[in-house]
Amino acid sequence: MTRSAGNPLNYDYRSPAHVERYGRLVVRNPDGSTEGLDPRDVPIELLGELPGPLAAIRAKCIDCCAGSRSEVAKCTAIGCALWPYRMGTNPRLLPAA
Repeated sequence: MTRSAGNPLNYDYRSPAHVERYGRLVVRNPDGSTEGLDPRDVPIELLGELPGPLAAIRAKCIDCCAGSRSEVAKCTAIGCALWPYRMGTNPRLLPAA
């Protein structure tokens, strides 16, 4: 499966495992709206394998830039809370240039 803008972590939304997992992590309200459970209240095995925080930020930035890694590198949205971490690294932990 190819990575796409809306799916930078290459998640298979059609798999039966996803459908079952969705049913356990998302609540359908009587009015038809849905909401995700609080991840702090979900058993860790139900969450599955999670990317690290920096990988999750990087994936979100790629999603925001329509799947283009080069656009992430060129991003000028300096007001975004994720901007300093968009390259998948913590700039405070890098050696000074």
